[in-house]
Amino acid sequence: MRLSVFSIVSLVLGSALAKDDYFGEIDNRAELFKITDFEVPDITINFSDEDYKNFFLTYQCHYDTSRQHLTRNDECYSAPWVNLNNAIARAFNKGYIDRNAITDPNDLDLIESKNMTITDFEHIVTTYTNSTLETMFARTSPKSQRLNFLLEVNIPPTFLN
Repeated sequence: MRLSVFSIVSLVLGSALAKDDYFGEIDNRAELFKITDFEVPDITINFSDEDYKNFFLTYQCHYDTSRQHLTRNDECYSAPWVNLNNAIARAFNKGYIDRNAITDPNDLDLIESKNMTITDFEHIVTTYTNSTLETMFARTSPKSQRLNFLLEVNIPPTFLN
């Protein structure tokens, strides 16, 4: 007990008497804060023209597909990161579109096509569901996230490379 009290007292006295040379010859706190004040460095980010366009298109798509706006934006639906073949497959898997209800041979060919266009996709959606393209791509919807995966999952971070 006596040894621990002696150790604590010597530690307190030693730290109180020690001179701190870590910050150099600084006499007061104001001078210390003046030296260590936040200095934000200049950062330059260079985008290619295409990456710059995609960067802002990403945010515009998130805005347009929000439930408050539901704005049709064909640029979003045909953006480089959108894969309509995966979208139609996922729409079938999630039950948004009933594949068994599609009996027209032309529509079956559209579904099997490897190069589905937004016009083809919209035709399938409007013909075999009660939804519009805007509500199918809405970020939040009554059917729990609908096809928002189009705008979120396949966005390549090319502007970060």
